[in-house]
Amino acid sequence: MLVIENYSAIVSSAELEKNLSNKKITALVEKLNKIETKFVETYLFLLDADAIAGIKHLQSCIYFGIKAFQQKTNTANSLKAEILLYISGNRQISKAIQKVGLSTKSSDILLVQLVKNDEAVDHSQKPMFNFTEFLQQENVNVANFTFDVLDFKPRHYQKVMKNLKITEKRLSLFVIQNDEDYSYENVVEKMAIEKSALLNLNK
Repeated sequence: MLVIENYSAIVSSAELEKNLSNKKITALVEKLNKIETKFVETYLFLLDADAIAGIKHLQSCIYFGIKAFQQKTNTANSLKAEILLYISGNRQISKAIQKVGLSTKSSDILLVQLVKNDEAVDHSQKPMFNFTEFLQQENVNVANFTFDVLDFKPRHYQKVMKNLKITEKRLSLFVIQNDEDYSYENVVEKMAIEKSALLNLNK
């Protein structure tokens, strides 16, 4: 579990056994949004894993979203939407959803439950959401489901690099062979975090 400001995030990962149709994706999102309203101070995300550069990138975007609401600099009306804007590096929620949500090409997915840690809220009203059960009920077959992921790297980096306008040319200036801190994967993630952070500075 990740603790970010006054929120806790539980991140799970899975592989889709087959690609989903647009109709199925829309139905899943609508169902999840409906379920979300039954929880207290809880947000549920279905994300394309290839749109996120790593667990630190995801954690940073959640942090940026929370701080934006705390400082009243938020662009979106909901914390969930604000976080999607930071992940995508885009200020329009419709485009953000297209960039980081599930698509017919998605194969690896991240499932996130974000819960506010508020002593004034009755915690019995916000139990752990069971994403495995949800996917089974919706007839979505997955493999390699991993609950409460603390480390994650995307299988492919092209999508997150395209979303955040990170070029191979710029990467080559910072990647150092045989240096873990400056490996290709870590440099992409650092740049992704920087690009996401710029969304707030450029408001």
